[in-house]
Formats: sequence, C-alpha cells, structure tokens
Amino acid sequence: MIRKFPVDEQAISVFGFSSGGYGVWSMGRAFPGRFSALIPVSCNPHRDMQKYVVNSNTAVWTFNCATDGGVVLPRIEEEISSIHNKGGTAFMTTYDAGGHQIWRNALLETPLVDWLLWVRRDASPDRVPFGDNTAKRSRNDHYMLFEFPLYLCGMALCLGPLVVIGFEKVVEYDARCKQRGTEALAAHKRDINSFRIWTDTNARKAELRFMGFENGDAKFVSRSGQNFSMAISSLSEDDRRLLADIAPSAQWR
Repeated sequence: MIRKFPVDEQAISVFGFSSGGYGVWSMGRAFPGRFSALIPVSCNPHRDMQKYVVNSNTAVWTFNCATDGGVVLPRIEEEISSIHNKGGTAFMTTYDAGGHQIWRNALLETPLVDWLLWVRRDASPDRVPFGDNTAKRSRNDHYMLFEFPLYLCGMALCLGPLVVIGFEKVVEYDARCKQRGTEALAAHKRDINSFRIWTDTNARKAELRFMGFENGDAKFVSRSGQNFSMAISSLSEDDRRLLADIAPSAQWR
C-alpha cells in the first residue's frame, strides 16, 4: 500500500479486537517506530510495552470492559501507567457493561476516529493537544439518526441482488415449464392423432386412432377402418388424462 499509494507514513495506526488486539500489541513490539498509534481492544498487553512505544512516539489507546472475563484490568492499568511514567502517550477507557464486544462503543461513543486523524509520530509542538479528556460524543448525535437508514441500505445492498437473481430464476423456471408443457401437449397431440394402444377400465387393450368427440363419447377408428364410440368414463385413467389435455372444456364436460 505504501509503495502504491501516497500513504502518510507518519500516521499509520493499528486497530484490533480480542486476539486481534493482542496482535496489535505484538505489531507494536515487532515494529517499533512504524506506527503512530496502537488501539488494542478487549485484550491483555505484553510486558514492558513502554520500551517499544515511548521512544518511537507511538500513542496507545486501549478499550476494555469491567465485565469481560477475558481481560485483567489491573494488568492493563499497570502497562498504561508504565507508558505514562516513561513520558509516552497512553489512554485507557473502561466500560462497566458490554462484555467482550465493546469495540462498537469504542468506535461509536468516543472521539477515537478524530483522534486517529490527529495523532502522528512526528507531532509538531504547535499542534493543539488532543487527549482523552475531549468531550465524548453522544451515540444519538452521530449514530442513531442514521442507524435505520443505514440498516435499510445495508439490507438492500445484501438482499437486492438476491431478490433480482431469485426473480430471474423464477421467471426462467416458469418459461421452461411452459415450454415443456407446450412440447408435452404437442407430443400428446401427435400421439393421440396416430394409432396407439388404448386401454379401458377392464384393462382390455386395442390399437386405435382417436377421431374426436360425439355426444360426449370418444370416437376411434381401427386399422381395418372400423369406427368405434366409447364412453370417456370407460377408458383407463391415463387415457382419460390424455384426452383431458387436448379436449375442449365444453366437450370434456
């Protein structure tokens, strides 16, 4: 990213949550002097972090919750105090509720984003100090007003393509069904207008050609040219269904 884009190398920050927060501490220790700020959330720190952040002018702001069983607050306080005592910049925000998932609070209820845009490794003494005593923004001021519209936009972006694809698939399936139905009906008509084996309700079979309807009966002709009339009800269920597919409703009734 640095090679490809005009990145300000004095203002590269690392944010991580839970195991990712522990990774933030690890990144700061592995690459001292690389980052302007470390923001580890819901995690315990490495020991002696002041060795890696104070001399490199890397700021730290950590977020944790008192009800999170996965963190040891005295251990975090010890490390933050150590950084302060060595002349570094370090803040600690602790919530009373929210458990392990307080990363949302960090992003939505504090000036963290503003702070990240301000903090640099080569901070000029002429810049106005920006500390954790900055007035916290109310969640309602910058989030609740847009929460529902953003939720709707997110749902539309996620579900919109699925709805369109689903509608296209339904239309495509309906077209295929109609095509198959048309082809099947054409096959029935071809089959019914040629000589085929017809079966009655007594399982008797005869090779006949269907000629049409007369007075509610089905008319047939044999290969020898003899004409037959049969009550539709006397035909097998399959043959009645075959006639029903092509017979006009008035004649079928």
